[in-house]
Amino acid sequence: MEQRAPANAVELIDIGSSDDDNEPQIISPNPSVSTIPTSPYGHVLQATSSTLNQATTSCVSVDDAVILDCLGVEFGCFRFRPLPGVKHAYRICLERIHFRLAVLSNPSLYITFSILQQHIVKITMEMVRNLCHCTVFFDDLATNTIMEEMFRRNPNDCYDHSGIGAPVPVITFVLRDVLNPEDHARITSMFGTRFQASEKYLMQFSKTELRPTSKDDKIIITYPGGAQSGGFVIRVNDYKCLDDGAYLNDVMIDFYLKYFVDNILLAENRPRTHVFSSFFYQNIAPSPNENPGLENSKGRHKKVSKWTKHVNIFEKDFIIIPINLHQHWFVAIVCFPGLALITESQTPILNRAAGQSGGVRELPCILIFDSMPQDRGDVFTPILNYLTHEYEAKIGETFQFSTNNMGVDTVVVPAQVNSWNCGLFLLEYVERFFTHPIKDFSIPILGLENWFNQSCISNKRIEISLIIKDLINQDEVVLPKLFETGQLIFSDLFQFIE
Repeated sequence: MEQRAPANAVELIDIGSSDDDNEPQIISPNPSVSTIPTSPYGHVLQATSSTLNQATTSCVSVDDAVILDCLGVEFGCFRFRPLPGVKHAYRICLERIHFRLAVLSNPSLYITFSILQQHIVKITMEMVRNLCHCTVFFDDLATNTIMEEMFRRNPNDCYDHSGIGAPVPVITFVLRDVLNPEDHARITSMFGTRFQASEKYLMQFSKTELRPTSKDDKIIITYPGGAQSGGFVIRVNDYKCLDDGAYLNDVMIDFYLKYFVDNILLAENRPRTHVFSSFFYQNIAPSPNENPGLENSKGRHKKVSKWTKHVNIFEKDFIIIPINLHQHWFVAIVCFPGLALITESQTPILNRAAGQSGGVRELPCILIFDSMPQDRGDVFTPILNYLTHEYEAKIGETFQFSTNNMGVDTVVVPAQVNSWNCGLFLLEYVERFFTHPIKDFSIPILGLENWFNQSCISNKRIEISLIIKDLINQDEVVLPKLFETGQLIFSDLFQFIE
């Protein structure tokens, strides 16, 4: 006997009119069962009225969803054109994914599916023949149910019938373009590590405009100094990144690091520290198909050679490198690079305060602080290669920086419990590095598991917003209100993301 899929595999199924641009009118599919062929993949889902009512009340409005602008939809061998004249037909929400497939024998009708997030295995973004493909992978229960409903309502309406066999657990939305940065960050916050993007897609994504042209483009402040100072330009849209559940962009990362060095870092530590832009690492890192070797990295160093025109980083004790890979922020800190030049077998030495209690054991090293810890071995090599070329360019001598003279370590530190706070963790790591400094730079670095607690991260959003408010003339600039959505309760989402 075939096993029926439980009613919560696909919580909402309905037939609606294609000119209906609102939430679908939910009706039970039961009355039409006798007139539609039985699916070869099992029994038709018999959704109860209580289940359908629950789906109605828990649907997220289109204002809170990512709307997919589709050229077409593919489900296994089934191919559908997007519904003409129907907006919001394909959207990704916090708790579910909605999509509508046309009943092609009657173009005025469509089937609406609403798949709960716990039945979504992952979402991938990739470029296929210059088209952006957003592919959603479902579990078996959702796959079987979708196939049953589609087959029994569209047995003769697919563009391609060949090879119909076992249900395929994916649906692909062929998009007109890559996602905009806001939608990309929103899906990342919804699905965390289950949202994956290919290198080719990310390269295309990086070419899109960082900010929309709208009232959100209004400049709040340029820090430091005025418009001609070369400072960081903060717009309304950048400020909105500080809201609960939002993903910090490069502007907010660079702004706060600059503000921290200028106003919070102790005066005696400022000459010892150099902070690179958040765009630095992507210029020295090899592309996916490029050889990461030392010889091939000369050209990449040339791209950033002028970034240190007025600074000798080998006279610095700490070099801060904010890094964004696959829409995730973390930070690398190069410590005491000049000590690597003394000798490759140098016994560890004490710093200038060695005679005082609490002297620091200095050793040349590269430390990575990551709130979603993983193997970052491929990050160390571009930094070591950069140091090698920079030394030759700045000092005029040859010296190869390597793991023989520079320790490397991905430090165990407090980790994020959601998918959108990585930028805040980066900033907190840098701040703690100076306010609660490491006393022994022997590798591995130990004892930072409880460096700070999660409340510091939530407070940092408020802290940065207050800094910006303090810097601007609030009589001339009206800032959007933040922290009113209650999105901090999004931690509840992790009953689904496990």
